[in-house]
Amino acid sequence: MQQMVKHHWIATVQTAHGLIATEHGSFDVTPGQTTHTATFSQVREVLAGKYDAPNLVFLFFALHPDQL
Repeated sequence: MQQMVKHHWIATVQTAHGLIATEHGSFDVTPGQTTHTATFSQVREVLAGKYDAPNLVFLFFALHPDQL
């Protein structure tokens, strides 16, 4: 079983009402099992709920291992 790795994400989104916001957070992912697409979907779900906006437009999205 592979060790989970924390990944940091940052996203700038725009709602249908014109609000633009930049958010960030992290998810623990399993290399080789968790995909970038799956993690993006999780971020999308979190932000759609936060802004009560199912049709968010992503202006920017980055996902990287949270290590220096």
